[in-house]
Amino acid sequence: MKNYFSMNAVAAILFPCVVLGALVAMNFYKRDFGGDVWEIPIEGYDPRDLLKGHYLRFRFRFQTAENANSEEKCNGPACCLCLSKNSDGTRKYPSAIKMECEPARACDAFVLPRPVEGEKYFIPELEATRLEDLLRTGKASLTVTIGRSGEMSFRDLLIDGKDWRTANP
Repeated sequence: MKNYFSMNAVAAILFPCVVLGALVAMNFYKRDFGGDVWEIPIEGYDPRDLLKGHYLRFRFRFQTAENANSEEKCNGPACCLCLSKNSDGTRKYPSAIKMECEPARACDAFVLPRPVEGEKYFIPELEATRLEDLLRTGKASLTVTIGRSGEMSFRDLLIDGKDWRTANP
């Protein structure tokens, strides 16, 4: 009987740890191998959101596609973003069109609807002041992974094309 209780205790401790480990592994896989990597410029900085920790608050700054048909455009909150590669075939600073999600699946990549209030990227508290100086002087962009299902995962913050951790103010 004593052995039965100890096995249940071990299982009760290990099961949540295994599930948590699997969720973390899935998140890393999705971020690193779950789709194509795009570099998108960002704007609207506030490196220290004191109510919810230290985050860089931003919005993506997409270039508007010039060949957008008025029938394809969408103005509601449930619109997807249709991303197009540049003329040289790169995924750096893509052009984007808001459109209904079903036709957007035919694009080079599409992004499911995002929060209206903006995005957040975690910054360690000790780096917030240095990053604020970098953001005032440099051009910021974010590398993201966009999967086939339209989900976007953040990878790295770049300042003037360099990782923010190694950039100099």
